[in-house]
Amino acid sequence: MEIHLGHVTAFLFVALPLIVMVIVVAGFFYKSYKLQKNLKAQSDALFEKLEKR
Repeated sequence: MEIHLGHVTAFLFVALPLIVMVIVVAGFFYKSYKLQKNLKAQSDALFEKLEKR
């Protein structure tokens, strides 16, 4: 089974960008998820402060 140059270029131009995109999107979701958790913790703390008054 020999590797054709067309298959290699097709892989490079189709599969690799898809893989990179998936990794980038996953990283983006992870960052926004962490940010969301931090914001929720902050707002919860603020809410408790306001409730105590």
